[in-house]
Amino acid sequence: MNKSRRLEVVLEGTPSAVQQAEEQSEAAPISVESGVLQTSDVAEISVEDPTFRIGSLPAANRKLVAVNQHDPLNKAITLMLEYDFSQLPVMQSEREVKGVITWKSIGAKHVLGQQCQTVGDCREDARIVDSNRTLFDAIPTIVESGYVLVRDQRDKRITGIVTASDLSLQFQVLAEPFLLLREIELQIRRLVGDKLSVGDFQSLGTGYGGKGLPQSVGDLTFGQYVRLFQAPDVWLKLGLRIDCGTLTSLLDQVRRIRNDVMHFDQDPMTTEELTTLKRAVRFMQELHELLPRGKTFAAS
Repeated sequence: MNKSRRLEVVLEGTPSAVQQAEEQSEAAPISVESGVLQTSDVAEISVEDPTFRIGSLPAANRKLVAVNQHDPLNKAITLMLEYDFSQLPVMQSEREVKGVITWKSIGAKHVLGQQCQTVGDCREDARIVDSNRTLFDAIPTIVESGYVLVRDQRDKRITGIVTASDLSLQFQVLAEPFLLLREIELQIRRLVGDKLSVGDFQSLGTGYGGKGLPQSVGDLTFGQYVRLFQAPDVWLKLGLRIDCGTLTSLLDQVRRIRNDVMHFDQDPMTTEELTTLKRAVRFMQELHELLPRGKTFAAS
């Protein structure tokens, strides 16, 4: 991820300075004009094409394993078993598709009592989409057929095959950070529960953009959660017998990652950042499990 675009926040600064820096980073409005992503406090970033296209998936640009229509059927079966594929494209050349062979097409011929000696005997029509089609345009075809062949719209080459499995993995990559961040924030709210009052939020000041004073934990930004935990009187009310600095350091790492995710940073999330989110989720879950039992973390 492009760390140069991140807004570093020094939590030891004055409350007003910290509040302004955090909340501008977290709540800056986003607008798209003429292909440029703009925020009030982040440098303009050129975005050539923000549309998620089927051709941008790694599977759409991976070397194909294919068979010829004159190949013996057992060659296709062997390749499908070796690579754990459900289908293989039947290709005459990198631009000429003769169809596709699948376990279903082989089984259908067998049930009908038809003899299949070659790949061509068991092939069926192939589903092909151009690489510039949006991912969402291609989804119905992938769901229905289990795959699509991806064709470069410029030179008509078949560049790859996207299967339902590839689609599932891609949506996991796209959705997982949002789901992890959602759980972390909801776990924080559950941790605070009804232990705090509106008065405990007064030291945080008004929200970004002239918003009024927070009236509930649901009104707080993520940066305000961190500052709230750093307040000695609030920390005492929470009754957590763990190290405050360690917890707030972890949550501040989460806050920085959250800012990049919610501002649609172009660079992909790193493995280290995803690991940090998962570690934070696991830690917050363990806190929740231990607190009601009155064991390690109960207040005296």
